[in-house]
Amino acid sequence: MSVILREKQLKEGGISFYLEINQDKKRKYKFLNIYAYGNRRSEEFKEKKQLAIEARDALQYELSVKKHKLVNENKKDIDFITFLYESSSHLRSKKSIKHLANRITKFAGAEYVPMSDITKEFLLSFQDALKKEGLHSNTVYGLSHRFSTFITRAVELGYMDFNPFHKIPKAMRIKMRRHTPRYLTEEQILQINKHSGGVHPQVRLAFLFSCFSGLRWGDVSRLLWEDIITQKIDKTTYKQVRMKQMKTEFYVYLPLSGAALQILEERKKDAENEFPSRYVFPHLYEPEDQKSRYNYAYWQIVNWSKKANIYFRFHLSRHTFATTLLSAGTDIYTVSKMLGHTEIKNTQIYANVVDRKKVDAASNFPALSLDKPEPIKKEIKQKTKPKPDKKSKKQSK
Repeated sequence: MSVILREKQLKEGGISFYLEINQDKKRKYKFLNIYAYGNRRSEEFKEKKQLAIEARDALQYELSVKKHKLVNENKKDIDFITFLYESSSHLRSKKSIKHLANRITKFAGAEYVPMSDITKEFLLSFQDALKKEGLHSNTVYGLSHRFSTFITRAVELGYMDFNPFHKIPKAMRIKMRRHTPRYLTEEQILQINKHSGGVHPQVRLAFLFSCFSGLRWGDVSRLLWEDIITQKIDKTTYKQVRMKQMKTEFYVYLPLSGAALQILEERKKDAENEFPSRYVFPHLYEPEDQKSRYNYAYWQIVNWSKKANIYFRFHLSRHTFATTLLSAGTDIYTVSKMLGHTEIKNTQIYANVVDRKKVDAASNFPALSLDKPEPIKKEIKQKTKPKPDKKSKKQSK
């Protein structure tokens, strides 16, 4: 195995440096995009060549580490924060990544956090510091879990030897507290709709649509008309939503109920008198790094909730959708797929709601005043003396 620095003469008179890599009886080339012009003895030419030599040495070292399965010492001091941002560059929403990065740098007291500093003790102290700030246990769990996910990615890429989170005893790890989600009943949805005067029509329809589709705010506010497609199943035509979820980056295929389609029809009629848009709810759409539309809808719903005298927020629509499906007898696996959950344990909390509804239904069963029946009186027959037989009479005589 060898890495050789080569030079290629350019038409305009300069030099382009590239590497010739010989490995496993194969030869390949890698261009460095390092160019040098002018006199070879000039300082600028020497600097460019030295840079190319360093690139060659780095690649030679990296290939040797991989071949002999050694620990790459050069990677241990790479900044974890830089790695965090680079590894998440493909994500549509980077809000949670920025939040995690800010928490780590605040705890470390520095903008640069070498990977070699991330130990079991570092992680336990980080967890304790978040608790002392008064953060909810679920928030601490979410930050720790996300931190661990990117450490695992660093291990896979050879930047770290192992994930120190795995060295923390389970008894010392922060636990997620799963609360029972609130939801709306059919009567409450009708009551809410009745008191929707003064609410922007698109806020109203988006909320009701989510009650019957389970879409999150981030997905329904970016829903396109082209995301609503037609599909044939067993010679029957269905309408469904096909879209990439903003939170999980997974595609979801969601068949639409009659109620959801009715809401879309109402929205289509309203859209005929509006400026043409690709978005189903254009008044709610905004770029990822902005929240003005979200804040607008939030306060619309707060005031709407007060009018209807029923507490609800936008995400309650998703809880309502899941609980309604399970109450109607849909199996938990199907509900999990319709919600776009990556793990079925996330759907289990809604099953617990349905179980509680069953208990409430049983406890609300009307009590009947069942009096004890009077004991059955048996007729007592009077005992009569048996008549003596004729034979016995004769014998006695």
